[in-house]
Amino acid sequence: MTTAVLIPARNEAQTIQKVIRRVQENLPHTTIYVCDNNSSDNTSNLAKEVGGRVLFYSKKGKGATLRHLYNNVDSDIYFFVDGDDQYDLSKLKDMEDLILSGNDLVISNRKLKTYYNKNNNLLRKNGNNYIFKIIKFLFPKARQYENIDVLSGLRACNRNFLSHFPAKYDNFEVETEMTIYAIINNAKIAFTDCDFYKRKGSSKSKLYPFIDGPKILKTIFIFFIKYKLNLLNDYIIDKNKKQFV
Repeated sequence: MTTAVLIPARNEAQTIQKVIRRVQENLPHTTIYVCDNNSSDNTSNLAKEVGGRVLFYSKKGKGATLRHLYNNVDSDIYFFVDGDDQYDLSKLKDMEDLILSGNDLVISNRKLKTYYNKNNNLLRKNGNNYIFKIIKFLFPKARQYENIDVLSGLRACNRNFLSHFPAKYDNFEVETEMTIYAIINNAKIAFTDCDFYKRKGSSKSKLYPFIDGPKILKTIFIFFIKYKLNLLNDYIIDKNKKQFV
């Protein structure tokens, strides 16, 4: 079984080496791929220095960058890790074990205590909870889960799950797209938790709540409308059984 860690990165020179080293400490057998998405700093060279395999992609957006990684990396297990060093990566092996035990997708829920303490922005504090409540209300299949960190950038999945994932969205809607895709296909979803830390130094978030928030909500409602009208054939894996196989 091969394992690949996919890291989308734009201007993460301050943190990329630390993230790669933490992955290497916790998953020493993995291959780490960094996709430099139009960085104006030294992200790519710094990633190479510590063993990252670097790809380049010019179309901006987290979703577009991840899609480029999906299409160019072959593996049995895939991890998605942000390059900003905000996530505690100590449970990567636990996440891999959950995939090996038969789960299709593992989402690392950010611990509310650390997430709330480190994020002073009210929208960032509560937005994720509201997003999952909306999904839960619109998609009955989501009600079996007490909580899903819909926007978590720390995930793992198997080859079968990712090979069917359309990945149509170019920006921060990609995590929402993946979560709804898993829910409507009855994928086996497991969870770990992780601490979530404040950004280091002058590192800046690429997610803007007043811009990306409405895009994410729009994505959810488009999914809902298409789901009710049976227009999600490109997302449904088994069109007859309506379940993940």
